[in-house]
Amino acid sequence: MQLDYLAFIEQTTQRILAEKSKRLIDEYVASEEREVETARQTNDNKVIVRELMEQFKTMRKESAIQPMLKVVSSLPKEEMAAMAEALVEITSLKAYPASSGSTTYRPSPLNLERWMERLLRGAR
Repeated sequence: MQLDYLAFIEQTTQRILAEKSKRLIDEYVASEEREVETARQTNDNKVIVRELMEQFKTMRKESAIQPMLKVVSSLPKEEMAAMAEALVEITSLKAYPASSGSTTYRPSPLNLERWMERLLRGAR
């Protein structure tokens, strides 16, 4: 199972803001106004989370993805292939049940071959 960290950040932030809004509304808003204020807070929280996620994605692209792509694109073909092989070994680990009932992890040879073929086609 793969963890989608962006979804985790988004859902966690939404939950925290919703809990904060509920506490504030329960404590400070008159009961006859709570429904309207809850709707306002819900909408405001959605805007906050959306803006946070947009800024996070932009920051990630500018500070991590683009610099990495510049480095990778400047590598010689042999070094690029070696790096791709190492990345594939790390990222394509799959769980295979062992005879003892435990789980062992090993890279999928098929995934490695596909990545290498794709990489070499793009490097020509």
